[in-house]
Amino acid sequence: MLTPSTAPIGGPGTAPETADLASLAEHTGTPAYVFFEQTLRDRHAALRRSLAAAEPVRLYYSVKSNFESRVLATLRDLGCGAEISGAVERLAVERARFGWDRVVFDGPVKDEDEVEHAVRNSVHLINLECEQELEVLRRVARHTGRRVRVGVRLSPALRGPGYGLVIRTYGDKFGFQMQDLERVSELVRGMEEIEWTGLLVHVGSPVTRAEPYLRVLEQCFAAAAALRQHGIRIEEINLGGGFPADPMLNLRLPRRVRFARLWERFGWLEAAAESSSTLAERLAAAVVHLRRRYELPATIAFEPGRTLVASAGIMLGRVRALRSPWVFVDISLNDLPEKLSFAERRLAFPGRSGAPLTERRHIGGPTLATGDVLFYDCIVPELRCGDTIAIFDAGAYSIARANQFTRPRPAVYFVDARGVLHLIRRAEAATDVLQTQAWNEA
Repeated sequence: MLTPSTAPIGGPGTAPETADLASLAEHTGTPAYVFFEQTLRDRHAALRRSLAAAEPVRLYYSVKSNFESRVLATLRDLGCGAEISGAVERLAVERARFGWDRVVFDGPVKDEDEVEHAVRNSVHLINLECEQELEVLRRVARHTGRRVRVGVRLSPALRGPGYGLVIRTYGDKFGFQMQDLERVSELVRGMEEIEWTGLLVHVGSPVTRAEPYLRVLEQCFAAAAALRQHGIRIEEINLGGGFPADPMLNLRLPRRVRFARLWERFGWLEAAAESSSTLAERLAAAVVHLRRRYELPATIAFEPGRTLVASAGIMLGRVRALRSPWVFVDISLNDLPEKLSFAERRLAFPGRSGAPLTERRHIGGPTLATGDVLFYDCIVPELRCGDTIAIFDAGAYSIARANQFTRPRPAVYFVDARGVLHLIRRAEAATDVLQTQAWNEA
């Protein structure tokens, strides 16, 4: 880890909403990512409380959503496991000292060397997506002399009204179909090297109503009960990720759609959504009922990402140029590349917090890319060059997906629970962007 600064930016329990963001930007420079430990702790505690009735419950943090060092260390200390899908996430959780008995390995294409590394370290579960993976695991098991614990990923059998086109398409991409389970069980029964103990299903992301989860949860319990008749004992049912990030405004359509302003006036843009706590409580109650109904005391697992880390991160920048109706800032879609057609991040201008919102502006990034637009047609105060901008809800799929299109990636900071600021990833220089190129051969 980089040497931390000792700049106090707030008291104990500092969160993005309570920090002096204008002062914070002076410490960090801009653009910069900042993550807040207290918010991570609060989000984890809230999710745990909501799921308490369903204990035993395991949380495997979705490492791909944010694998910054202090974020991982905080979640490790809180008792989270980790969900990984490749070498970068695997190395990150090893450096963060997660125990392999708290790690699940997902993904439709797993590198065989990574699989062997996981098996040698007694990974908790490797979740299978296709029949070819059984042969790979059998080969690895023989090579390592270890029996491999596996789960099987199922494609959610959801086709009813209200199940969106995007999720339908997604559902066809990953895992086995429900009707494949008997055939898979026959294959596994013939492989003494494989121990099948889990079921995994991902409904989609974000899921803002409990109904899709409730339907696949019942399907998984029914499948586990059927597999019991074939000698397969399912010990863990994993409902994956997809819990929403509560502070983000859920929308049916982005604002740049024609007539969006009219629809917004009548409340037609905003989608009905449950909070992550309400959603989790409904799932917990269903788990209690299904365990009793099927006489199946399976552990319930989840792979939360966005719901834990989205609101724990902000992006700090400054206004650099003004040309009505445009406000140009030093934050780019390079830094926040996830396309949020389903939601909108919160926005603030520290130092202008008391000013009236009087102007409609588009907020664009600094690159020569037509699509580098952060906010479209939003209401802002009168702004000047140099004003601080803070984009909230930037903790998930931001630095993890950030790219280097014409610009190096910004620094990453972490505010610990005492309110002390730490540099945890230095800003890149232009030389970092080009360092893997073979210029001597040009």
